[in-house]
Amino acid sequence: MNILSDGLKPPASSLSYLPQLDTVRALAVLLVLWTHWLPTWHTPGSRGVWIFFVLSGFLITRILLKSRRETKTENRHALYTFYVRRFLRIFPLYYFVLFLALFGSALFRADWPWYVTYLQNFKIIMAGKAPVFGTHLWSLAVEEQFYVFWPLIALFAPRVVLLPIISTAIAAAVGIRFVLYHLGWSEFQIFIFTPSNLDTLGLGAMLAYFATYRKQQVVTLRRGALMAAFVALGVETLVRAAWGRASSTWLLPLPMGLFSVWMVSAAADGVRGLAGRVMSLPPLIYLGRISYGIYVYHFFVPDVLEPFLTRFHLLGDGLALVAIRFAIYFAATIIVASLSWFLMEKPINSLKDKFADTSAPLKAKRSIGAAEVGIEAEG
Repeated sequence: MNILSDGLKPPASSLSYLPQLDTVRALAVLLVLWTHWLPTWHTPGSRGVWIFFVLSGFLITRILLKSRRETKTENRHALYTFYVRRFLRIFPLYYFVLFLALFGSALFRADWPWYVTYLQNFKIIMAGKAPVFGTHLWSLAVEEQFYVFWPLIALFAPRVVLLPIISTAIAAAVGIRFVLYHLGWSEFQIFIFTPSNLDTLGLGAMLAYFATYRKQQVVTLRRGALMAAFVALGVETLVRAAWGRASSTWLLPLPMGLFSVWMVSAAADGVRGLAGRVMSLPPLIYLGRISYGIYVYHFFVPDVLEPFLTRFHLLGDGLALVAIRFAIYFAATIIVASLSWFLMEKPINSLKDKFADTSAPLKAKRSIGAAEVGIEAEG
């Protein structure tokens, strides 16, 4: 079996699979690995998570808008179908890790109700600087909380109010971060608070709205987002220069979110030329496909491998040792994530076909299937 080719096969129902979105996802997860495995260097991990949020907001909203029907009964069925399919994709790996943690982590055993209910980001906020289990799992909590309310709005709110709701959420997130900064919250506490992430999630939702209802304006939106990203970055840089890094905390996600709109939109349309060939490389697409597992498992790899590294004297801050450790961590994580994908996630994921939206026209089903191919990493 060829792991790369087999892992890249889209579902049979998908006729418009968007492989370059997996490369965007690969970039995002690599930024996270950089942060957690190279702790003494510049840490761009939060930017990777913001890319994930924009991508998730886009794909989730695209699915929901494709599922919208004329009657409440049909939309209730679409809601049920959406939740079942999301649960099949997200829950197995997540609760498998929690099951293992039950035997291997006293920190998890002390706080397990927060994780089982996807409320760990609030636990981490309250813990402050106290140690907690799996701090990277906060992003999964944010996304699951987003899934609770956003499908209800996307499916049942009048279409005319969707764009104003999305725009309000984006503006509100920036305002919420501004208030929390002045209330004395730390940067990390602000970033993992669910309402603080409504701009990145909302920007993805806005892109999906335009891709669904205003296709002729998508290119304009994409270019506008890129220009706005540079403006937001300039403002954030000026604020940081004048009052320090902490003072720009409330602005930090916005430039990356806007840039991600440009990047996700371009990848969804298909980047051409040399950049397109790079973004279509099978290894990058494969990394994106298994990136959910990479994200969840990678955080625990250094602790698991520490005895091995100690035995072979591979701990230390030298550049060579850092590079060797990164290579070892990366190889181990890819192996574990691949096993997880082929032995657990992919077989369970195939059950989603039993919960297809039978009320959707064939063309819509194919579009929804193509979008769902992309939702493989929720971190």
